[in-house]
Amino acid sequence: MPPELQVRIHRLRNHYVAITIGSDGQEILRNEFQHETTHLTYLGPLWLIDQDSLVKEERHRLSGILKRRSGRTEVAAQGLRLFRYHFGDGSALKRYRAKHPDETSHQLTLVFTPEAAHLARHPWEYLYDGKRFPCLTGELLLSRRPSLANPIDAAPTVNSPLSILVIINLF
Repeated sequence: MPPELQVRIHRLRNHYVAITIGSDGQEILRNEFQHETTHLTYLGPLWLIDQDSLVKEERHRLSGILKRRSGRTEVAAQGLRLFRYHFGDGSALKRYRAKHPDETSHQLTLVFTPEAAHLARHPWEYLYDGKRFPCLTGELLLSRRPSLANPIDAAPTVNSPLSILVIINLF
């Protein structure tokens, strides 16, 4: 499993703080940002539009978005905003990665406090560092976790029971 970078997102009054912790447990950077509802990101639908995967009802519902510019330019602009929320200009992250050249990919775990939980719904997979989309290229393997959740054990014990939940939709 690749080394973990953990970003803890806290809300402090009218702004947020993203604290990035390296695989050694040390703080790499702390970045403050503001997020307003006017900064909503619609990257999921835009990505589907680019892939021509929307059904007619979805196209009608998203007609306002479709009139705006879309495609890679819009995805990159929104992804850059999301990247800057966590990593600022990216220089501290770049220095950290330069100090660890043997770590070619990282598990990026976003941990949202209850006050910042609404930010978890944004498409963090489209983080854009100004040159590439690291979550789409495999450099960062993204996961989200509420801050109150316990980490999942990587390896269950041999004698532990196996539980499976199966849901079948017959309609």
